[in-house]
Amino acid sequence: MNRVTRLSPVATPRSGFTLLELLIVVSIISIVLTVTLLAVNLNNEAERVRNGARQVQSFLRGAKDRAIKTGQEVGVRFFFGQPPSSADATTTQIIARQVTGMAYIGRSGTWPPVERAGEAERIELVDNNSDGDTDDPGEASLISSRTDWWSLKRRGWLVTGMRVRIPDSSTGTWYQIDATSIDTSAAPPAESVLWLITPYRQPAGQVSYSIELPWSMLPEAPSILPEDVVIDLDASRVPDFWRPTLATDLYKSFVDVVFSPRGNVTGDAAFGLLHFYVCDAEDSLFLKEQFASANGFATLNTNVAAGQEFVPMDELNATTSPWAGAYNVKPRRLVTVIPQTGAVSVHEVYAYIDPEVDPDPGDIWPDNDSSGGPSPGDGDGIADDPFRFAETGEASN
Repeated sequence: MNRVTRLSPVATPRSGFTLLELLIVVSIISIVLTVTLLAVNLNNEAERVRNGARQVQSFLRGAKDRAIKTGQEVGVRFFFGQPPSSADATTTQIIARQVTGMAYIGRSGTWPPVERAGEAERIELVDNNSDGDTDDPGEASLISSRTDWWSLKRRGWLVTGMRVRIPDSSTGTWYQIDATSIDTSAAPPAESVLWLITPYRQPAGQVSYSIELPWSMLPEAPSILPEDVVIDLDASRVPDFWRPTLATDLYKSFVDVVFSPRGNVTGDAAFGLLHFYVCDAEDSLFLKEQFASANGFATLNTNVAAGQEFVPMDELNATTSPWAGAYNVKPRRLVTVIPQTGAVSVHEVYAYIDPEVDPDPGDIWPDNDSSGGPSPGDGDGIADDPFRFAETGEASN
């Protein structure tokens, strides 16, 4: 008898995923990618600022090394950003005070040229303030009957603040000059006059002289900072002589750090410690607007003109900032120069404020609390001592 064998159905494994499972996996991948991209973006932004600070440090060290090697003064000239035509007045002023590039500079020599060295002109003295003497600033004038000075000023080689040496010898004295009396919009006058800003305490009459011509860029190509990275001079510690005195003013045209053959800094920048604040360009705008708001200024330009320097913040105040909770302050660095030695180093900005250690709420500026010393913090996100790490050598946590 033949038997019929019945085969029981066997469950076969599933070859795909359900729609729900696919959606869950895609969502997880999207979240991971988003977090990863944000982390990469933040790391890139931080690296750009760090690279920019190292670039500034390297360029300054390069000028020092060149000065020592060649036995001649070599400097670094900082160049300001160019605001877009669409920017409003406040933004234009802020961007025009941000450094975006650097170049090496060297001396162009003196006037008269070598073949005319020892040329003589005359000094006249006038008691402008009627105090019985003529040894005050602006009471001595150097006068020439040639058209050389008019031509130099017309070409931009003779400006107020330059120096003239009288007499023209190794023992001569350098005097700052005021060239505003030379009018290049008219024909050359019969006599050109340079007023001496530095007091002149020698007799009037014929003198030999040499004018120190402006510095010129060396043949090497300028160095441009990484994209969207700037040196914000408003938040830096630099000579007051560089800073604007009116809200509509900009910084001094030539912002130079000059190294001598001995490796130290000379000229305008030879004061205290120099701290160059390297930051993201977007931070520079947003934090300044927040800072002006926190201090009751209409614009930061008003603040700067009043002589109160911008202090970098670590966070944005949620009660006044439209970006609070959606804007992260990016990394900042300080490039510090010690003029006496020419040493150049990079440090983090000490901008973090811990509200729990604030003994004097409402105190914004350093050294104005009731104890006579700086307040450790006031909870407003504005640092009381942004240069702490650079000046003490401490490291951030």
